[in-house]
Amino acid sequence: MKLTNALKKDFFTKGWILVDMGFDDNEINYFYNGLIKLKEKALTSKYPLGRTYYPHLRSDNIAAIEAPFNKKIITQPVKDLFANLNLGGFIKELMDWEEVYLPLARLFIMSSYNYRGDWHRDYNHWKGTNKDLKYVQCAIYLKDQPGFRLFKLNYDIHSKSSASLVQSPAGNIMPLKINQEFYTEIPGKAGSLLLFDPGI
Repeated sequence: MKLTNALKKDFFTKGWILVDMGFDDNEINYFYNGLIKLKEKALTSKYPLGRTYYPHLRSDNIAAIEAPFNKKIITQPVKDLFANLNLGGFIKELMDWEEVYLPLARLFIMSSYNYRGDWHRDYNHWKGTNKDLKYVQCAIYLKDQPGFRLFKLNYDIHSKSSASLVQSPAGNIMPLKINQEFYTEIPGKAGSLLLFDPGI
């Protein structure tokens, strides 16, 4: 991956960027199959660090595997993916940080049941600017997966726009259905990486 001035400007203007990781189809398939094997190892060994959003009577409905770099389940293709990605270096350059570390890694594995989360922030102390961020989040796409939605900054409660959604003492007032002009749906394509401000 190569960081350009245009990508950096986009991140601080929109709050997110979608970057081509630079892998060819064979490499993407290799990494993807390594993740499938990791998933199978975790499920067959009853790896204890699974995450469930909504369990069902006939299924645990394990939605994600936490700590997928654990040596009990990691596969060589997954090691190769991150060795070739240089994600930490990319983020350091993007954010002008001296060092980075990874506090949370999660492999989403939903299959039989779909899940759509409520609108939320993953960084509660966010005040409408990404100039002094301490965290960024990323999603790595090894297969096409649209559907991830991010609120547009000019409609956020911190913006000066008269059209922005407002906040009450009890929290955000959010209608059940939000007009599509308020958010961007990310076209997650295999081989791309999404970096975004967790306050959005």
